[in-house]
Amino acid sequence: MRGMARPWRPVQTLYFNRARPGCAFARKAVLSESIDDLTVEYEENGQIILKELGKIVLSKGAWTTILFRYQEWKPQTSSYGPDKYVIRRYKKMGGEYRQQSKFTISSADQARKIVDALQTWIGEAEQEK
Repeated sequence: MRGMARPWRPVQTLYFNRARPGCAFARKAVLSESIDDLTVEYEENGQIILKELGKIVLSKGAWTTILFRYQEWKPQTSSYGPDKYVIRRYKKMGGEYRQQSKFTISSADQARKIVDALQTWIGEAEQEK
């Protein structure tokens, strides 16, 4: 096979977190044509596993960045856990947005530290002008 081109085959399903099909954490990628349709909400067997609480589009274009606020279902307590936040980057390919990367902010404390650091840096940069 060395030196021979491999035949191109379209990918039918993308899985997040590199999980195997059938794994509890395997989630099929949902491709969207519109930024408004992009969501972190995820449902399994009629139960909303990730419930989206908010969405802010940080940048638009071929590369789109969105900040989501969500809660995760905890089956042990039959309730949703604390608020979490995730920043996701999407790339528009073939008329559809596909997730390229994500950064999960797992707690309000971590979110406050990020906000404090950004405010400090922005304040310093503005004073230098």
